[in-house]
Amino acid sequence: MMVSSYYNEHRGTDILHLVLKLFDSRNYNKVIGYVVCDVDSKAVRTIMEKYSTDKSVYIWL
Repeated sequence: MMVSSYYNEHRGTDILHLVLKLFDSRNYNKVIGYVVCDVDSKAVRTIMEKYSTDKSVYIWL
């Protein structure tokens, strides 16, 4: 999975960009597509803050 981010000028917010490769079930070397999901970083931050005990904690997705 590739995770990156970018600033969306139209929405005025940072976006978390997630991309996952899809492979052929009969040939794992053949990429047949991608799943792409863009999420508002504010939504992710809100969810992560519920599970963080303090600011010095690292949470891995």
